[in-house]
Amino acid sequence: MKKYIALLLALAIIASIFAGCGNKATDDSNAVPTGSPAQEEITGPIDMEAFLKEIAKANPEGNLEKIFSDIVKNPYFRLFEKENTEWYFPGMNYDFKPAGVKDLLCITDNVSRKGSLVYVFVPEEGTDLKKLEESLLANADPKWMDWENGTDGTVSFVADGKLYFSMYDTNMKPITGKIAEKARDFVEIFHDYLAAHPEAKMTDLAEYFVTHQKFNGLASKTVEPGRIAGFGGFDKDVEITGFAEAAGFVPLISPNLFIGYVFRLDPSADAEAFAKMLKDNANLSWNVCMTANTIITETDGNVVLFMMCNEETEK
Repeated sequence: MKKYIALLLALAIIASIFAGCGNKATDDSNAVPTGSPAQEEITGPIDMEAFLKEIAKANPEGNLEKIFSDIVKNPYFRLFEKENTEWYFPGMNYDFKPAGVKDLLCITDNVSRKGSLVYVFVPEEGTDLKKLEESLLANADPKWMDWENGTDGTVSFVADGKLYFSMYDTNMKPITGKIAEKARDFVEIFHDYLAAHPEAKMTDLAEYFVTHQKFNGLASKTVEPGRIAGFGGFDKDVEITGFAEAAGFVPLISPNLFIGYVFRLDPSADAEAFAKMLKDNANLSWNVCMTANTIITETDGNVVLFMMCNEETEK
């Protein structure tokens, strides 16, 4: 039970960090340098052991920042992010703390919600890495994030005096295409996706958004005509109708200022008028205790994108 409470606390912290649009700086993290292990074209299941051994071979000095940079340039790891292990070690029993560790890197995939992770441990002098490895295996919880299925693969090995450890989903998929670092990035992704999939279902488009962003904890869902979160309020009962199909990409945890929807209209409908109707009926204080400051709408043929969030004011 403790570990589940810890996970809920962690998710609450994530929600407070992610609330709003997000505006992470990026150093062209989507680029794949020539000669890197990430440059290889990957089409099948990931060979985690082979990949991490290539990472270890390319980083014998054990620079954790360089190791992190090399890992996330690989298409399978583009959505992985660093974790703070000050009070909890992801993937492990709640009260576990590895002994004899001088420094470490922990990265996890919080988007797919499967719980895949990678650790790299730099030991203190005299640490028995075999015992450290045994302690990790004994305390690992494959269902730490996905309580029903969890991860189904484990890799651990020692290279150049460092311990590499991973629990992962063997069905991990490589992520291609643009990754949104903030809500407004979805506008370009919206047009690109529809250009490639003009007849796409809105649930597929919403799920694509969920799996191609790094600024919020989101989930996709089907949306039916009627009262929809984010529109109207206690003093204004609003029903959103007039669309043929819709889906949301909404926050997993509240409070959270971000909310997004995609609507496909009948071919004869006026998409611009529908987008204006959404904007006119949007409630920036839809989350009661928080107020967004930005509404974003975009149309592409008979498909409408709608989002609310917070954007930093330009100086």
